[in-house]
Amino acid sequence: MSIRVSDLIWRNYGGPGGSEMVIMLAMADWCDDQGRCYPSMATIARKARIQERQAKRIVHSLINGGWVRVTGNANGGAPGSTRHYQLALDRLQTGDIDGTPTGVADDTGVTRDTGVMGGIEGCHGRSKRGVAGDTQYVIEPSLHVKRGANRASPGSPPSVLKSKPKDRGQTFAEYLKRCREAGVKPIPEAHPIRCYAADVGLDDEMLEIAWLTFKDRHLTDPGRRSKQQKDWPATFANSVKARWYALWVVGQDGKPTWSSNGLQARAAVEAQASRDAEMANG
Repeated sequence: MSIRVSDLIWRNYGGPGGSEMVIMLAMADWCDDQGRCYPSMATIARKARIQERQAKRIVHSLINGGWVRVTGNANGGAPGSTRHYQLALDRLQTGDIDGTPTGVADDTGVTRDTGVMGGIEGCHGRSKRGVAGDTQYVIEPSLHVKRGANRASPGSPPSVLKSKPKDRGQTFAEYLKRCREAGVKPIPEAHPIRCYAADVGLDDEMLEIAWLTFKDRHLTDPGRRSKQQKDWPATFANSVKARWYALWVVGQDGKPTWSSNGLQARAAVEAQASRDAEMANG
């Protein structure tokens, strides 16, 4: 364990919080003072108390964001032949939060959310599977909302991003661009969709896949790319409540479970994340 590296993470890590922060600190527990460590993905998942596929996506997110580098054995393998990781001490020592990501596609695909819900570009509800560190990379900070939490704030888009009353609105791509430039999350932390997701039992992964699907459709579908809205967070919330993409079904017990559409979308996201990681590692 490197107390030095842990201290640098606590003081200077500037990436998404939540599970990303948990995994950074977990990796510091295995690091030497040069930031080198060699944990398997299963070990990382156990340490962070999340599922292995979630750990895989979060580690890929940290790699793409430039906070972690793979320095050897990129494909992993049997015990004793795990990946070699290097935490980006150069960034952690300078407190660099705007460093150039490595291997990150711009906001044109379904895998990488930059400052959205966090995760979605920050949106997550608490997992129903006993996850301790709620994953946050889709609406950015965790969408987890405690029962009884203050819900007075409507979580409307930041004033700098709102369309003027006489405007028709803005395209989704324009909205994401303005969010990045303003340094705000596309789905505000206080947005009611976070409470809604927690109330109806949508876990963090379901909300993440919903966001990535919504994002993909409005960035790549010719019929939607030019569509303008004045309030994109509200549009996303409507897509979740009305199940536009039929990603989950609700059983007689009232609990949502993945539909065939949802399983397919989740598999596509995981496959794209693996490809991005391979590209980032050369």
